[in-house]
Amino acid sequence: MKQKLIAAAVVGAFAAPAVAFAQGSTVQVYGLLNAEYGFHSQADRAATGGLSSADALNSGASRIGLKGEEKLGGGMSAFFQCETDIRFLGGGSTTTTWCDRNSAIGLKGGFGSFYVGTWDAPLKRVAGITRITNETGWLGSQHMTLTSKATTGSFAFSNRNTQTLNYDTPKFGAFSASFQMTTTNAAQNTAAPNNALKGRIIGMSGQYVQGPLAVVLGYEKKR
Repeated sequence: MKQKLIAAAVVGAFAAPAVAFAQGSTVQVYGLLNAEYGFHSQADRAATGGLSSADALNSGASRIGLKGEEKLGGGMSAFFQCETDIRFLGGGSTTTTWCDRNSAIGLKGGFGSFYVGTWDAPLKRVAGITRITNETGWLGSQHMTLTSKATTGSFAFSNRNTQTLNYDTPKFGAFSASFQMTTTNAAQNTAAPNNALKGRIIGMSGQYVQGPLAVVLGYEKKR
């Protein structure tokens, strides 16, 4: 009974902002269409010892999104964001899943921002601060520098994590910080290379950005 009461309280907390959105909030539509061409060559691991190469067109990081905010008074606001990948050039799965990019609901105010949903890991976000090019979807620089062994699984650190709890601090001058923790999803513990993990990911970052100067630090642990 106690667990049911807690669940009802959480649902009620988000139900009120939802009604307010329907009554008077302005929803912003945004997006990006990106077309990129890439060529890649590397030493073949096959017994021939030759070179393998590939080139491809990709619509990496193309997306469409909806976001809105409702003032609740006292300097606090409720907000939501639903951002969806657009794969008009293919490049992996062509199946569209709504809100598969940075998507969440939350509260923000003088205390910072607290939100739940699917969002980039803090380590990925601070790496993007120092990236000259926009987010890329085909062997991008961020993917290569934050992936040590495999493109997915235990060794990838350029992630957009699902089922996350997030907190971003307000800005203290030029400094701010972010924290993220995932829930322990049992599905993450059923197949290699994740079978040694409990399924929880914890990450944090700090960034000092002042004019052209950016100093960032990120940390992530997979348990």
